[in-house]
Amino acid sequence: MTLLEQLKNKGIIPEDNSIEIDEAVLKKLSKQLFISLVLDRAVPIHAFTELSRNVQEILEPLKVTLELRIGYKDDTLTEEEYKEYLEEILKLLVSSSARFKVLNTSDCKIENNKIIFYVAYDALGVEDLCRPVEEAFEKYGLAVEIQVMQDQNKSVQAQIDALDKEIIQTLDKQRQEAMAASRFNAEIKNQKKNYGNRNVPTVKSSIREIPSTLSELTRYQNESGFPTFLIHAYVFGIEIKTFPKTKSTLATIKVTDDTDSIVVKKWLRSDKEKELYESEIKENVELRIIGNAEFDTFAKDVVLMASSIENLGPHKEEEITDDAPVKRVELHAHTKMSTLDGLTDAADYIKMVSKWGWKSMAFTDHNGVYAIPDVAHAIEKLPDFKPIYGVELSYVDDSDYFITFDERNLDLKTSTYVVYDIETTGFSQTYDRIIEIAACKVYQGGIIDTFETFVNPQMPISEKITNLTTITDEMVADAPTIEEALPKFMDFCRDSILVAHNAKFDVGFIYANIRRLHLDYPVLPAIDTLNLFRAGYHQEVKKFNLKVLAKYFKVKQEQHHRAIDDTRVTALCFIGMLNDLYTKKITNYRDINSIIDSNEHWKHVIPSHINILAMNPVGYKNMYKLVSDALTNHFYIDARALKSEIEKYREGLLLGSGCCNGDVFELALNRSEEEVRKAIGYFDYIEVQPPKAYAHLFSSLPHGEEDIREVIQKIIRLAKEEGKMVVATSDCHYARPKLKHYRDILIQSPQIGGGQHRLAGYDVSPSMHLRTTNEMLEEFSFLDKDLAYEIVVTNTNAIADKIESFPAFKKEMFAPRDDEFKDSILHVPSIVDEVKRIVAENQKRLYGDNPHDIVKNRIKRELDSIISNGYASVYYISHLMVVKSLNDGYLVGSRGSVGSSLVATMMDITEINPLAPHYRCKKCKFHTFKMNAEEKEKYGVRDIELPFQEDLNSVDTGYDLPDAVCPVCGEKLTKDGHDIPFETFLGFDGDKVPDIDLNFSGEYQATAHEYIRTVFGPENAFRGGTVGTIADKNAYGYVKGYCERTGKVLRNCEMDRIASYLVGIKRSTGQHPGGIVVVPHYVDIYDVTPVQYPADNTENSWRTTHYDYHSFENNLLKLDVLGHDDPTIIKYLMDYVHKHQEEFPFSNPQDIPIDDKNVYRLFNCTDVIGLTEQQLQSKVASYAVPEFGTNFVRQMLVETLPKTFAQLVKISGLSHGTDVWNTNAQDLVAGTTEFGKIDFKDVIGCRDDIMVDLMYMGLEPLMAFQIMEFVRKGKVAKDPAKWAVYRQAMVEKNVPQWYIWSCERIKYMFPKAHATAYVLMALRIAWFKVNSPALFYSAWFSKRAKAYHVQTFLGGPVAIQAKIEELRNKSDSTVKDDDMITSLQVALEMTSRGIKFLPVDIFKSSATIFEVEDGNLRLPFIAVDKLGEAVAVDLVEKRNEKMFTSKKDVQKRTRLNASLFEEFNIMHSFGNLPEEDREATEGLFAFM
Repeated sequence: MTLLEQLKNKGIIPEDNSIEIDEAVLKKLSKQLFISLVLDRAVPIHAFTELSRNVQEILEPLKVTLELRIGYKDDTLTEEEYKEYLEEILKLLVSSSARFKVLNTSDCKIENNKIIFYVAYDALGVEDLCRPVEEAFEKYGLAVEIQVMQDQNKSVQAQIDALDKEIIQTLDKQRQEAMAASRFNAEIKNQKKNYGNRNVPTVKSSIREIPSTLSELTRYQNESGFPTFLIHAYVFGIEIKTFPKTKSTLATIKVTDDTDSIVVKKWLRSDKEKELYESEIKENVELRIIGNAEFDTFAKDVVLMASSIENLGPHKEEEITDDAPVKRVELHAHTKMSTLDGLTDAADYIKMVSKWGWKSMAFTDHNGVYAIPDVAHAIEKLPDFKPIYGVELSYVDDSDYFITFDERNLDLKTSTYVVYDIETTGFSQTYDRIIEIAACKVYQGGIIDTFETFVNPQMPISEKITNLTTITDEMVADAPTIEEALPKFMDFCRDSILVAHNAKFDVGFIYANIRRLHLDYPVLPAIDTLNLFRAGYHQEVKKFNLKVLAKYFKVKQEQHHRAIDDTRVTALCFIGMLNDLYTKKITNYRDINSIIDSNEHWKHVIPSHINILAMNPVGYKNMYKLVSDALTNHFYIDARALKSEIEKYREGLLLGSGCCNGDVFELALNRSEEEVRKAIGYFDYIEVQPPKAYAHLFSSLPHGEEDIREVIQKIIRLAKEEGKMVVATSDCHYARPKLKHYRDILIQSPQIGGGQHRLAGYDVSPSMHLRTTNEMLEEFSFLDKDLAYEIVVTNTNAIADKIESFPAFKKEMFAPRDDEFKDSILHVPSIVDEVKRIVAENQKRLYGDNPHDIVKNRIKRELDSIISNGYASVYYISHLMVVKSLNDGYLVGSRGSVGSSLVATMMDITEINPLAPHYRCKKCKFHTFKMNAEEKEKYGVRDIELPFQEDLNSVDTGYDLPDAVCPVCGEKLTKDGHDIPFETFLGFDGDKVPDIDLNFSGEYQATAHEYIRTVFGPENAFRGGTVGTIADKNAYGYVKGYCERTGKVLRNCEMDRIASYLVGIKRSTGQHPGGIVVVPHYVDIYDVTPVQYPADNTENSWRTTHYDYHSFENNLLKLDVLGHDDPTIIKYLMDYVHKHQEEFPFSNPQDIPIDDKNVYRLFNCTDVIGLTEQQLQSKVASYAVPEFGTNFVRQMLVETLPKTFAQLVKISGLSHGTDVWNTNAQDLVAGTTEFGKIDFKDVIGCRDDIMVDLMYMGLEPLMAFQIMEFVRKGKVAKDPAKWAVYRQAMVEKNVPQWYIWSCERIKYMFPKAHATAYVLMALRIAWFKVNSPALFYSAWFSKRAKAYHVQTFLGGPVAIQAKIEELRNKSDSTVKDDDMITSLQVALEMTSRGIKFLPVDIFKSSATIFEVEDGNLRLPFIAVDKLGEAVAVDLVEKRNEKMFTSKKDVQKRTRLNASLFEEFNIMHSFGNLPEEDREATEGLFAFM
């Protein structure tokens, strides 16, 4: 087919406007094609644009650069058409030069092909603007004369004076960017060396023209020579990497020109050039690049090796404006929070429409309101913008479910039934026709007659219907028309009950045709076998289509989707269903509907869409309740909003009819006007979208878009007749049209949980971008102009005006009140009193009746802050959980900064004592503290304390104090205190919401969670919800999968670019690993957030909050009840201790010695465990010790060789921070910086160090706190002005330069309390490594190891070492390999110490535990590869039931498969078991 034929077929140009090719020239070498088209008459700009685009698309397979010129024999246009061209031309010219702003379409006169602009009398040089406008018209094939005339009533000066400040700032910013680009180019030019003449291209190429594969590149070189290209493209990613060995630097820049994307690589020749690229080449910078296309073997892609890069300044996107005098309001918008369906963030929508001058917009995501926190955040600086909070839900009319269409008194056993089926050209009663009718007449359990006929629809049958039914146009050509066939069928049905599978469709279609043909037939009773099957058999089957029905009743299908066969199958199945009804004592037609279960039937109604907008706070809360109900009580496949539930919560809500999936549109397209009117009556307003929003339906309708316009007009007419307001909405799923193709990726991707996107089956996807006011008016231009304005502008504003402005989140913190537990199972009248009592008791227990003022003052200050801010309840709840866990035998580790609170210590929430290092006596309560000079002056030092001061001043933590005895009673003193300021937990003013994170044993976590729910009640405790979105790697996978499914070939770089649009789109929901949100009884959860089940799993025992906790952290408290291995391991160790108490000097885990000197030697040498460095392949012996066993941390130990608790805390802090060790403290300790070697004990390790250090150096506490907060959040680089102030304050107090330098590199810091808690747990476990090694390794392999290798373990150190080397030498190692190496390293250490692994033994092995056996470890069953926990547990259970008597007995009674059984044989795990049992002797021989 020729180009002209293809263009004519597309119908862009009217048939009476002929088109011909005037000239066509192909330049083979450069692959450039010039085409000149000539039309009889000029066309409007939209037709010109569409024509140009189609020519491009048709010729795209030729892979040529197209230059297209369009001309006309008659180039005259209407005034309106000229103005459309002019608006587009001026928009482009203004983007290149602000001078063209003086030309305004509202101040011009158009006469034939002459345009006269009226400009200000004092405007200068405006005549120069005429020619560029004329040239722009020439590019459109139009000859236009442009003139300017000066208007004495206009003044340029007045216009300049009225310029908005923002415009001036924008221009200034553009000037600065242009200057920066110029500086870059000048500097780069200076850096260049002259390499002589080169073949530099002068013609700009698009990236699409650059070969994208190795074969294309080779072909290009053979045909066109050296592949050097000149491109203009903008940056969307850059990485600058220096290679230390070669001291060379490579810039890898990802660029795009919107035709394609490519990786550009450039070797930077000097440090100066590197600095220029780092400072000036940013994302969105436009570049002019000359380079050679090369195949990069590492990236496996063609890249451009740049020889020249020039900075052209910032890339300018097309500026979209809404210049309508009165703006419309969008009432239906989807964000990235519509699951795998929306492409634009709420914040991006708001940023765009606020620039358009909009004052309001609704957000209505599918089945959730997840975007509301983003909306609330985005409008914080837009006080005049009113967001409308809404949701689009899957709506179920639970009152509209039936099996019979009425309730007539008919005896089922004596009735005659006509079971029938029809085939049609489509679903619409209005636009489609019947093509086949078939029926079986059933009486008293048998088929007694049949009816069958094709029907000539008098319209073409689509390919889709032919593929579905096998019925062709030829088959129906000679068939009777519906006028002939329908009366014969109705006569066949006389006095019968109609029966059909999905009778609503079949019966509806028949009676729609009866009405259309004005036939006079009574409405017959009808039974729907689909709903009968659903209602009566839902417990036995999950799907209810005809195929499943036939299979259930064992009826064979011959030809599915042919009416005659479907009828026969349905009839035979219906006979079986009738018999089942008789069995249930249902013998009358009117009783059939009684089998419907109201708790089930809503699941079987096909949902439609409904839009719900919250008018006020009451409606907002009701919307939360509806969303919650849909996501919990009525979740089935998706979230369903039942009509009965909507009626309960309708106050304060506006109900909209939704999109093409809503009842109103579906009925208007497919059903009768009577049904449409009924549906319209339910809604508060009726929505219509632009015709192109229904583009996916065009191909299924006889006249495509024309039919859709007719449906829209029908909806508007009927709605107005019913007194309902009609609004035009975009139903937008993305901001602008260019994003449409990226939504196609989502549409064609598999959905979470299975299934397809509802648009996946269509050839074309609808256009669902956000329209400006004029764009929307243009799309509804097929309506009367006033009517279009009414639905686009007037009515949308009227709806918006009905909606109040209110905050999405309240400002109050709903903490449990003092009497929260008065009537609970706790019976605590006052939480505050209880907190005070517990603190006083423990204060007395630790420090006696007269504690030091340091203790009293700290506790008073903390309690005042905690109680006055309403946080006593948080402490009390945490106390209850920890005490319960301790009573149940599990230690609890604290996380975060809670260890900074002495009150938390006094309430047993944390073991960390934040006071300064001190001694205290358990018996007589003597205590003495480390104090600075100011504190000594304030509190004084008693004579009895003087001997301890030197030791106290020498340590940073009490655990490092030397042993001492009490000067009063002679008892051994307890050493305590870690010097952590309270401010790091609750802020300097003590008003920060407390975040108490606790590490419970993983085995105990669920019990702790349930305890909270028991205390608060099921409606007042929820798991913190999370929203899972598409991450970078997932996004790339979506794009790659789309390309594979559709056969598209894209460069990796282009896939990267496209993937960036998918990042952040909601995929699913989940739950916080340990966060429990508690709701006090004086509010309910819906005052703050809806609720749901995680990942929509309605079987989950916990409901979660709809929002991520951080969205409402100022409203409700969250308790972090996390699972951790350390408490589990300590419980395991202590269980052994209690069984062998005589072997250990302690009985409580809190009493495991922390000051054992040999334990500390694990972190600085290896001889403590009797091994050399060579044997261990390490200079330290910290393998398997929590926090200190990883390769990264062990290397830190090697470089620092810590010997004290404080130094281990510093190691923990450094290892968890970002840029605190690497490129920072590591260099300071090594002495490789300009500051020389810094002692390890002095470097910054934890965030609290900064505040404590700076206060000791003389800074005021508030300033020290502020600097700590600023540094630990990595703000130094983000806010250099504020850092300059802090830096000066530090300099004035003589803070060392290296200290300031270190602060400037930090991105994130770990709290000292958290590090201290980790180290405390680690040292307790490490004690066993030194003093009870077999038990230690038993605990580690049983509770922490993630991989086992039985044969290697049994082979001892040599075999283990060989396996480690084998895995390390793998080129493509996996996470599993890394886990195996970790296990092997621990196994190497253990076996080198003389502790052996004992083989798996059918009689001795445990299921999962590496049992200690004579000082060695017996391998458990689970250590065998591919033997799961269930099989391992089963083996032990069967052994305990009855000892195994033979190998066959094992095989018979257990779940060992053949391969595992053989593995046990090879390992000799069956011991001396015989192959089979000896047969029992019977009869006479039994007595011999």
